[in-house]
Parts: sequence; C-alpha cells; structure tokens
Amino acid sequence: MGFDFFNNTLKYIGLNYRHYSQILTKEMLSLNIGSGQYVYLFLLYEKDGVSQQELSNRLLVDKSATKRALEKLEINGYIYRQNSSSDKRVTEVFLTQKGKDIKPKLDSILEKTENKLLKNLNKEERETLLKLLNRAFDGISN
Repeated sequence: MGFDFFNNTLKYIGLNYRHYSQILTKEMLSLNIGSGQYVYLFLLYEKDGVSQQELSNRLLVDKSATKRALEKLEINGYIYRQNSSSDKRVTEVFLTQKGKDIKPKLDSILEKTENKLLKNLNKEERETLLKLLNRAFDGISN
C-alpha cells in the first residue's frame, strides 16, 4: 500500500499550524500584529538591538519577509530600526517602549492559543509532543 494521503503526520502538522495561525491572527487583531510578526518581537525580547540579518537567520526566513514584517511592526510603533554605528550597511532593530509594554499581552495570547490547540492532551503528552516535534525538526533541518 502507498502513502496514506488522508491520514499522515504531515497533514496534521499542517492543519494544526493553519488553525493555530488563524486563532493567533484573530487574537492579535486588536494589537495590529500579524501572526507572523510576533516572533520578531520575541527574539527582540531575548536580545534587543540585533541586525535584520540576524533575525532572518534565526527565524530561517528570507530577508524580504523580515523587512516586510519589521516595516509593519515599525508602522505600529513596536520597534524602530537604525543603521549600526560600526557598519552603516547593517540595520539594527530595537523595541520601543510600546513594544516592551505588550509582552505580557502577547504571552497571554500565545499561552491561551497553545492551550486551546492542545486542550485534549495532558501535561505528559504535551511534553512528549514537543520533544518529538523538536527531534523531527532536527532531522529535517540538518
């Protein structure tokens, strides 16, 4: 028998991702943040003032996608960008106070969304799922 197109891991990973993205988009409407933009904020919460290139590298996305996301975040007042003082070719990205202030709200939205997505799993199953998805990613990314 061949590949089961209707019942396979890839299908359910994709369906879960799409559903998760739809919920996040709806939840973040009031903040004017798209579901693909919040990840940049979380990287900046970890380390403010990194280059656009570093953000692209860490998220495994192309420079143009990063530029578009950052432009939207900048228009909405969450970040600002400036040329590096040591290398004018490099653009560094910083959180504004508004960007810093919304972190608790983003944490709440993400936690609520993840809990909704995983509501049928107990704590052990959630931990196992996370480990397995990490291992699968390690296998595909190397």
